[in-house]
Amino acid sequence: MAARSLPHAELAAFERLARIPQRLEAALAMEHWPPERRAAWVRERLAALGVAADAPITERADVRGRVRPAGPVVERVTSGSTGRPVRVWHGPATVGWAAAARLRQLAWFGLGPGPQPQANMRIAAAPDDPLWWEDPRHPSLVWINPYALAAGRATELHEALVARGGVRLVGAESSLLEQWALAVRGAGVDGRELGIALAVAGGEMTFAAQREAAAGAFGCAVADMYGSHECGILATQCPEGSMHVAEEAVRIELVDAAGRPVGAGRPGEVVVTLLHNAEQPLVRYRLGDVARFVAGTCACGRTLARLDVELGRREDMVVGSDGALLHPRFLRTLYERRFGDALVAFHTVQSGPAAFRVRLELTAPAPPGTAEALAEGIGAYVGRRVEVALETGAVRRSPGKLRTFTRQPT
Repeated sequence: MAARSLPHAELAAFERLARIPQRLEAALAMEHWPPERRAAWVRERLAALGVAADAPITERADVRGRVRPAGPVVERVTSGSTGRPVRVWHGPATVGWAAAARLRQLAWFGLGPGPQPQANMRIAAAPDDPLWWEDPRHPSLVWINPYALAAGRATELHEALVARGGVRLVGAESSLLEQWALAVRGAGVDGRELGIALAVAGGEMTFAAQREAAAGAFGCAVADMYGSHECGILATQCPEGSMHVAEEAVRIELVDAAGRPVGAGRPGEVVVTLLHNAEQPLVRYRLGDVARFVAGTCACGRTLARLDVELGRREDMVVGSDGALLHPRFLRTLYERRFGDALVAFHTVQSGPAAFRVRLELTAPAPPGTAEALAEGIGAYVGRRVEVALETGAVRRSPGKLRTFTRQPT
């Protein structure tokens, strides 16, 4: 049959095919294997997929041109922050191993594999979305609107979550997690009343101040998770602070600009091979991130390879009214909801604490009042009144990652 993204009603059947409990058990065992045994296992997986270890590196353009595979799959779409979005399709085994990597990290911090009362920050929320809402597919999960937090509704959110019985697990981009923590402290409420055991941060580099803000406000552990839409979970942080590669699910290489392996301990571009996705093989896929392998064995005793990942830079973040670093993903949501299919590309520059320069590439003229409307939307998120200088026309593109946001030094 033709491949398609499964509707929610069929996800339960798909997850049964993913065999998540069995793969979690296997992942927990494999994390203690000698590295040589795991390397041999990876070679066997590559051979089973018919993949050569020295196959050519796959670029995003190569993936975009592929045809959907046959069989039950789920569709994964990138955010488009590196240019035109990439669509890939994952089969049950890939989904199962990725889920096992996520659940294994929770086990490291004492959380069981069953559903946990969970709150996730919704990075794609908009100002007119609710303060929070339940996920219709997962009754234990609620989504939080960071716009509403910026509007001073932290106490209202806190009381609603406490009334629901609290939260054990939180998932958020690092900047949004800090934003929530600062809002809680600013409101004078005790975030520890929520009962959070672990906050998992991902999607960007986590700075020490962000980690300390969340740990202090909620009294919980904070751990990073590294992954991508097209490749799933790649590495997770243990209680000792190491980012361990999910070697049972992916093969990670680090290469230089010419695609050659870098020396031990040296930084290189991340290249990923999915070890189980026979439905649509993703082989030596250039992710665009920079990392280095960390030598030695972690104090936690796990033998999984350790990765030091440079996921972001301070200049890639929007600065809010209180100095917090905010992820610029909200800008995409703002533009997409206002312009829909007319939006081709965009670039935003924060030239000062309250000054933004927005360039939009549209297939139709921007309506009158666009600059004022964007200023209102951006200001609602960053927590201050801002001014927007609007430009329209082609957005300049360059090789490598397409940066849709720039912050100029002030």
